[in-house]
Amino acid sequence: RTPNAVSPKTSPVAVTKDSALVAGCEQLQPVSAESKSTDVQAYDELSRETLTQGGNYLLVADESARTGTAYRCVTPAQRPTAH
Repeated sequence: RTPNAVSPKTSPVAVTKDSALVAGCEQLQPVSAESKSTDVQAYDELSRETLTQGGNYLLVADESARTGTAYRCVTPAQRPTAH
């Protein structure tokens, strides 16, 4: 699991703040949640919209984001590990 991933184990959509993670993926469409939603509700709405588009990754600015971009990743970019 990458340090910037914020998705719960139950979601088939991985949520990340790290654009390098989705660099080799197919960018789909922007997604958004209602501004009155709680953070959890917004996360669920964004995840559902990502799935509807056929995506499996969601790029957001932060954990409380109400908007993001859906991506379809076959194999997400591998982050270099520090030795």
